[in-house]
Amino acid sequence: MACVKFTSVFAIAAFAFGAVFNGALAKDCSPILTIDIERVANESKAGKDMQDKMQKKQSSLQAKIEEKKKEITKKADSINAQKSKISEAEYNKRADALQKDVMMLDGKFQADLQDMQEKQTAASQKLVDAVKEIAKKIALDKKSAIVIPSNVAFYSDEKHDITKEVIEALDKSGKSIDID
Repeated sequence: MACVKFTSVFAIAAFAFGAVFNGALAKDCSPILTIDIERVANESKAGKDMQDKMQKKQSSLQAKIEEKKKEITKKADSINAQKSKISEAEYNKRADALQKDVMMLDGKFQADLQDMQEKQTAASQKLVDAVKEIAKKIALDKKSAIVIPSNVAFYSDEKHDITKEVIEALDKSGKSIDID
């Protein structure tokens, strides 16, 4: 009986201590705020503008690739059409020259693609930097020491999500992300 009594008293004391301790922590701790970076990129004017610029750049590069493909195909067709009229050595010489052109163009397009990806990464980082500045101001106003991406939180109360406020502040700032 004494063992049961001691266990009950200990459980009640532990519960009371936990309730007091958690209450003290709740008073002293600032809220951890969350932000949905992807939503900011998709819904803010700066994010949409950046994505539009990147899409245009990608479309332009794709159009250049398609144009060069047509030129290469036309050259290949011309060489093949002349195959019976020229010597085998001349045919091989033209085919080799065409192959070198193809390899050179492929290298150039790979470099252009890598350059575009680097610009996209740099532009995305500029957007994140702008978001960090705005999030920092909002966090200070809300007396919070931490803002984390919402995708890393297992749970977050909606009242601590500052995504909408960040989008509004970013739009109000008129910030434009340069991609070049």
